[in-house]
Amino acid sequence: MNINEIGQFLNDDRFLGIKYTSNDFFTMEQCKTNFPQKILYNGYDEMFLAGLSMGVDGGIGSTYNFMADKFVQIQSLFRENRIPEAQAVQKEIDHIKGVKDAFYEMNDKGEMWTLVQAENQWGYVLADNVRLMSEEEQNSYLAELEAGLAAWPICGVTSNPSILKKE
Repeated sequence: MNINEIGQFLNDDRFLGIKYTSNDFFTMEQCKTNFPQKILYNGYDEMFLAGLSMGVDGGIGSTYNFMADKFVQIQSLFRENRIPEAQAVQKEIDHIKGVKDAFYEMNDKGEMWTLVQAENQWGYVLADNVRLMSEEEQNSYLAELEAGLAAWPICGVTSNPSILKKE
């Protein structure tokens, strides 16, 4: 949608604002410039910092519920003009979102689940229970893999884990 089409909504007093999910940041900026009294939410988690630079008031996305602290941190750092630090947090979000998109699924209650395998059985765990390895843990695990002391994880994403086979 272009600014004229979006403007038809924003000119209507029944609309307090919109969630803007697009990578067209020019139109995003035009929405805020032409309708400063309206609330403009950024829709892409991985573009939150870019949206802030265009004047959005906040964000709505698939990972805000379990990483709210990171989005609040980006917004605070942005307001303090600490852009490199905000970028670093945005990169953390992007990494986690990439993992989520690859290995998580959302159920009908909006809960994020991750696919896991333990003792040759597949299952799901709530995503907020997943802990990422520290750099030291990663290095140790990779060293164990190279030495043949650990097994490669078997990863796959499916709504039916039973169809995945061990290699």
